[in-house]
Amino acid sequence: MAGYYNQARIIDPVTFATVQVLPNIPGSVTSAQAGRTYPMEGASLLLPQHAPYTDPITVLICGGSNFGTALDNCVTMQPESANPTWVIERMVRHYLHLMKITD
Repeated sequence: MAGYYNQARIIDPVTFATVQVLPNIPGSVTSAQAGRTYPMEGASLLLPQHAPYTDPITVLICGGSNFGTALDNCVTMQPESANPTWVIERMVRHYLHLMKITD
């Protein structure tokens, strides 16, 4: 899966061709067009899997910016589900303090 600004898509790892275009990644409650990759980068990861690896893959993306203001939320999605949708949640306060210290 590749994400840029507020777009997400599944790409072929060999040809880099788009396999599936996913719904736009929501930025914030006040601005759905806010981005996850510019001008302030968010972070993304796949949540851990456990044997026998039958649970759906879940992607977690936190942070980004709303036109210069850091986003205080995370989104999750299971991109291989029948109707993938993003779920938006506020970040915990301690994580926000850590972000301020390391910036």
